[in-house]
Amino acid sequence: MDRKVKIGVVGLGGRGVYLGYGAFAKNPRAELVAVCDFDTKKLEAVKKKFGDGPKLYADLNEMLADRDVEAVVVATPDHAHAQNAIAALNAGKHVFLEKPMAQKIADCDAILDAWQRAQTILLVGLELRYCSVCQEMRRLIDRGDIGAVKLGYAVDNVSVGGQYYYHGRRRRKDYIVSLMLEKGTHTLDLVNWYVGSRPVRAYASGGLDVFGGDEPNDKRCRDCKDAKTCPYYVDHAKFTMDYGAIIQVEDGCVYAKECEVEDNCLVTIDYENGARMTYIECH
Repeated sequence: MDRKVKIGVVGLGGRGVYLGYGAFAKNPRAELVAVCDFDTKKLEAVKKKFGDGPKLYADLNEMLADRDVEAVVVATPDHAHAQNAIAALNAGKHVFLEKPMAQKIADCDAILDAWQRAQTILLVGLELRYCSVCQEMRRLIDRGDIGAVKLGYAVDNVSVGGQYYYHGRRRRKDYIVSLMLEKGTHTLDLVNWYVGSRPVRAYASGGLDVFGGDEPNDKRCRDCKDAKTCPYYVDHAKFTMDYGAIIQVEDGCVYAKECEVEDNCLVTIDYENGARMTYIECH
């Protein structure tokens, strides 16, 4: 294109702020023209930090009615992905949808139906496919340097897993379902891409072997007597993400009773072309 694509972002958590005010706002081919979040405190926070710039919306439908917005970045929590992506597609917008697409297969199908009707561009945020290292791996495979792929093995030792996922809502299955879905989607997608075939059978298992316990659900790091020695202490007011963004986070105790999301899991997959893979995720 010979002009900038005008971007609107819905969801102003850490990922939405990073994508909107970081990645897209700094890209010479994009222009951030609008942001949206129903939490007005988040709108006030970005205005205070970044100043006047994109239009601020507390209602997604109002942002979608803005003719300046050509493409929408959906960076809301996972459970709202389908609802917001479908609304944007129905409004005729291009959509960058953070992974995972949705938490239910039926919702993924509904997104695809809306996309086919809209005839716009839908891109799921599996950006590791565009990482230079991952693309070079794909080139090596395509050239036949290692022969035909018969077995795949992948492991995610997530060094920030305890800090990211067990201090707040992500420790509950009613919020994220599983970390294999929320986090592991990246790696599972890469392996599918490298194998070059469709999965036909999968088996998965997981366990909660480190986090969770008997601590009360309202116990917080900021009030804890063990804050100076606990390896999973977080500063709720200024937590630094692994990509540099500094945000506010929930600081519930990782050993609370309501922690129920598995902190380790494995999956094996059989593919149409006869290949197999194993994936292990550890937080």
